[in-house]
Amino acid sequence: MEGKKQSGLRTRVITGVIFATVVLGLLTYDRITASLLLVLITAFCTFEYTNIARKGIKDPTFNLTMLCGLGPILFSFVKPELAEGYEFFILMISFCIMLSFSIFSLILNVRTNHNLLSPIIVLFYLGLPMAAIDRLLVQSDQYEQTILLGILFSLWVSDSGAYFVGRWLGKTPLHRRVSPKKTIEGWLGGGLFAAIFAYLLSLYFTDLTLLQWMIIMLVGWLAGSWGDLYESSIKRQFDVKDSGILLPGHGGFLDRFDSFIFAAPAVLLALYTFFNL
Repeated sequence: MEGKKQSGLRTRVITGVIFATVVLGLLTYDRITASLLLVLITAFCTFEYTNIARKGIKDPTFNLTMLCGLGPILFSFVKPELAEGYEFFILMISFCIMLSFSIFSLILNVRTNHNLLSPIIVLFYLGLPMAAIDRLLVQSDQYEQTILLGILFSLWVSDSGAYFVGRWLGKTPLHRRVSPKKTIEGWLGGGLFAAIFAYLLSLYFTDLTLLQWMIIMLVGWLAGSWGDLYESSIKRQFDVKDSGILLPGHGGFLDRFDSFIFAAPAVLLALYTFFNL
């Protein structure tokens, strides 16, 4: 049993290192590869969510759901001028709709009919937000690489902090029904790690202020944690352990980017609201 655990941990670490290297490489190379990464995230996450919600049944609704997820970001390359100037509004509406769905699921314990509503959910969960993020950060006049990397760092750092603090001090479940292994102590530890890391980043990456780095890190931590819980509630509703098998030791793309899907819109909404970036 101990050998099996060590083998599983080794697989997880190797996959994590390779995965992080590819993600960072695509984001930092140029804006075309960054857009490609966002398209791939959207494609794989859409497929995994659709496969769960439609229970693998390849009916017309399955195809419609896939179109709702991939259509907006692909269409933005063909006709980018159609949504020009409306990206912030699209992001805000999408985030508010998905926040409402998640509140019903996580707080009010209302079961969502994902099978029936999958095209609508994936449109506002993945399709429109990812297209808006691509337009605002990548296809804008200036590629906002720092913000995009900051969002990812906020999630990686807070996740690592939550893991270690949770193992050390964790006692109180964060959400007993959806994710009983995550603890409030670990969650708070993740926020502390994110705040410390924001300060360190502000010393070396001075194109953003300390306050802006704090917003990126702390909003990313809060929204990312919420997004992780929401994806867990979807998997629990369908009695699924992992969203996919593409990332050995980690599950699927949706398992890895569930936090990003909520954090990126929240961070951008905060930055554009307070700093008009």
